[in-house]
Amino acid sequence: MIEALSNRLALKMKQVNPEQTTSVEVMSFALQGLLQNTLAIITAFIVGVFLGKPWETVIAVISFMGLRFVSGGHHFNSALLCFLSSAGIFIVIPLLNFDDMTLMVLNCISLIIVCIFAPSDIREHIRLPEKYFLLFKLASVLLVAINFMFLSSIVTIAFTIQAVTLVPFTRR
Repeated sequence: MIEALSNRLALKMKQVNPEQTTSVEVMSFALQGLLQNTLAIITAFIVGVFLGKPWETVIAVISFMGLRFVSGGHHFNSALLCFLSSAGIFIVIPLLNFDDMTLMVLNCISLIIVCIFAPSDIREHIRLPEKYFLLFKLASVLLVAINFMFLSSIVTIAFTIQAVTLVPFTRR
């Protein structure tokens, strides 16, 4: 569904300005990411409103996506699977609540994972030399470390879930 829509939009864009646009495949890929993220965020926010947790949902999205931006992480092969998992994560995070000790442990686990694996799976998604990857790692570590001051339940859970996406679970 998302793939088909992004292909149609890319074709239309190419028809409007064939000389100054990139290939249909490249535009379709970019639109696909934009559409699935936008739809996941909108869906999660709507469900968050109905559950009485709109701002908690916004915090979950910003926390998860902020860490993901600098740390990378696993990407699904299917746009639909990405949409469903993202929306599901954004919806569930505000519903979870843990005591301070559990949050401290989860934040420590997130920090360890980020220290070891960040940045992960970003080579194909950004056009920066590897010499900048250390800055991505430092930004990731800093984000998680700052949460020790606030120990926000929503932020901790979002960071923990995002950190798990950094771990390479595939066999070699």
